[in-house]
Amino acid sequence: SAGVTVFKENTSDYQSSMVSYITSKYNSGYLVNLTKGAWLSDTDTTNVTDANLVANGDFSTTSTSGWSAANTASISVDSGQFLVSSADGGNANPYVGYYIPTVVGRAYTYTVDAIYVDKPIRVHIGATASTATNPYGVQDNITANTTFTHTFIATTTSTYARVGHSSGAVGAGSSRFDNISVKLADADRS
Repeated sequence: SAGVTVFKENTSDYQSSMVSYITSKYNSGYLVNLTKGAWLSDTDTTNVTDANLVANGDFSTTSTSGWSAANTASISVDSGQFLVSSADGGNANPYVGYYIPTVVGRAYTYTVDAIYVDKPIRVHIGATASTATNPYGVQDNITANTTFTHTFIATTTSTYARVGHSSGAVGAGSSRFDNISVKLADADRS
């Protein structure tokens, strides 16, 4: 890409002369003599933070604020974990969702600790609530404790995080979740 090349000439010792390359995407820093490596820096001045965009994602309080239940799911915080339950005769695939503000084109990492109780688990992150339309990442039929992690590039200004029972999981039962997070991910530029 177009940019600026800066020469710092040392007329008394030409091998100590330096050059640097600056573009809108990176700058090389000064390269001296026969430099074997240059580690490029980002020109984005926005600080990458470790802030979780999911409020109370560690469930250290009993708040379920921001989460919406669907398909007859009931939600609560129990023993520091998010409990998703369904009653006998309830709909298939009860779940809960959380809308997260995202910036189109930015990378995010979604992480969930899924704790199997007695119903297969589905974990989803996507542009919509539908696991069939615009999913960034889905893991279904989880029947053992696992950590789901998925890094995605947002395509909309609102992203939907979803946890609950797998498709076809009908009847009374529950699933537990903990450490649910969506965080800005720093893109690998190597």
